Amino acid sequence: MKYILFVCTGNTCRSPMAEGFFNAAVRQDPKLSEAYKAFSAGIMVMDGESASNNAILALKEGWGIDISSHKVKALKYEYIKDADLILTMTKAHKDAALHLFPGMDKKIFTLKEYAAKLAAKDQNKNASSEKTKSFDGNKQFFGKEEPSKGYKFDFNYDLTFDIPDPYGKPLDFYKYCAQEIKNAIDIIIENLKLGDDILEGDENE
Repeated sequence: MKYILFVCTGNTCRSPMAEGFFNAAVRQDPKLSEAYKAFSAGIMVMDGESASNNAILALKEGWGIDISSHKVKALKYEYIKDADLILTMTKAHKDAALHLFPGMDKKIFTLKEYAAKLAAKDQNKNASSEKTKSFDGNKQFFGKEEPSKGYKFDFNYDLTFDIPDPYGKPLDFYKYCAQEIKNAIDIIIENLKLGDDILEGDENE
């Protein structure tokens, strides 16, 4: 079994949604369900809280995925060590993880960054998938109109490769964030279904 760790700030919104999407997708494929599993953690959390209500509602209403049993976990070395791939929601999370756990740079990426790497690799291989062909960072997620406009954030996000924090925002913004998380995870799942060993593919780059 190989493990993918999703990381955000509080482990109540973005990373549990990513965990929910990934595990729901692999459960639909017998081979993948025996080979891969996701879990999640947060950089600034206390263990034991639940996922936010809007994160639970976003996945339940949008995709029928239930993350209501999720319990918050604080990021620690054991999780980093055990994970085969660590995908963060923003570059700030990636930088924080690399600072806290030096020497792990070969397996820590932002979620969008990693999806873009896979999409670029597929383009170079002339993959037939329209999803991977069309993926282009922020454009694939938001198109011309960014749903983040009109919302006030405490952080200056680079929406090309950051997934903004929906905490404290309306349910519709949670759904936007959930959709961009899903778009990136769909590319990862598609590559797994093609038989690519994406968790070790960067070792020789």
